[in-house]
Amino acid sequence: MAKLTYSTEWYLKTIIIHPVYEIILVFSILIELLLLDLKYFNDFLILMIIFLLPLFQTLVGTGIFRDMHLKVFEISLMEGYFNITFSKSVALLISYIPFFIAELLIMVIFHITSFFVPLVLSSLLAIVISLLLSISSNASFSFTALAIFMFIFPIGVQIYIQNLAQLNQQPDLITSSISYILSPLVAYQYWKLRFIELSPFYGFLLDVIFIIILYVLYLLISMRHQIKP
Repeated sequence: MAKLTYSTEWYLKTIIIHPVYEIILVFSILIELLLLDLKYFNDFLILMIIFLLPLFQTLVGTGIFRDMHLKVFEISLMEGYFNITFSKSVALLISYIPFFIAELLIMVIFHITSFFVPLVLSSLLAIVISLLLSISSNASFSFTALAIFMFIFPIGVQIYIQNLAQLNQQPDLITSSISYILSPLVAYQYWKLRFIELSPFYGFLLDVIFIIILYVLYLLISMRHQIKP
């Protein structure tokens, strides 16, 4: 248990204590407060979906990426791959807590708490994707792939549903399900606008199942790719 705690603190030092973390977090909160105070709810939502949230998710996820030489050092330092596998998960979850608290307070103040659940699900999806990419021994590849996933998925879903709306068409059940999986926030936004018929209950349930599957996959791959120091 002591080693797991130490391993978690090791990763937290590369995420939360980094000055960019505080800058991005404070910047995001101030921008959101300004837009909501000025009654620019749609602008707040778009900015959150296509920029602020992906930026924060990419920044946090990058904190657990390592090249091969550093991975070997960490395994020697933490006495095994088991501690690393689970400490990365715990460190990422802890790193999101200040963000979740700030967002919940903002949503309570401006009476938009219904968006908190899809926000959390989007973040949990980002966490499991970050964990899977952290298995790679090429930190540059992991960072690039994570940035692409975090920025392209929400934008892609947004553009696709907007195009359907312009044609007066609604996405079918499969497309709606994929939209919830790739970007819960975007899917929920368009459900409230009545462009998506699949209810949030089933959409969010799909998200939870998908996140669990990805996390189990991460555990299985991690255990099968142990590096001997």
